[in-house]
Amino acid sequence: MITVVCGLAVDAQGRMLMALRRASDRRPNVWELPGGKVEPGENERRALEREWKEELGVWISVRDVISTVSLTFERRAHIILFGVEIEHGDPQPLASQRISWFEPAFAIQNLPIVPSHAAFHGDIITHFAERGL
Repeated sequence: MITVVCGLAVDAQGRMLMALRRASDRRPNVWELPGGKVEPGENERRALEREWKEELGVWISVRDVISTVSLTFERRAHIILFGVEIEHGDPQPLASQRISWFEPAFAIQNLPIVPSHAAFHGDIITHFAERGL
C-alpha cells in the first residue's frame, strides 16, 4: 500500500487551487489537488510540503486533515487531503500543464477530475461551507 497526500489551498475569493495533469502523465488531462506519494522515511506533512515545492514552487503550511480515503486501482492507496496555506511564492505549473483557481462547486460539477479525488467532493464542499466560503 502507498500513501498519497494532497493539499487544498483556498484563495481570498474562496476558490481552490487545482493542477491539470500533463498529456504524458498516467491518467492524463485531468484536474487534481496538488500532492503526491509519501517517500520512505518521510511523514505525510513533510511529503506534502516537498510536493508543493517541487510541483508548484511554493512553501506551504500544512493544516488539519480534511478527509482520507483508501482505494484500490493498480495497487492499494491511502489518500490524505490536508488543508494548506501558501506561505511564500506564487504557484507555478512546474509539474503540470497548467494550474488554476476554481470555485469548488464548479470544479466538481464541470471538470474532469482524477478519479481518486471524487471521494473528497462532499468533504470539500463541507470544508468551504464551514468557513463561510
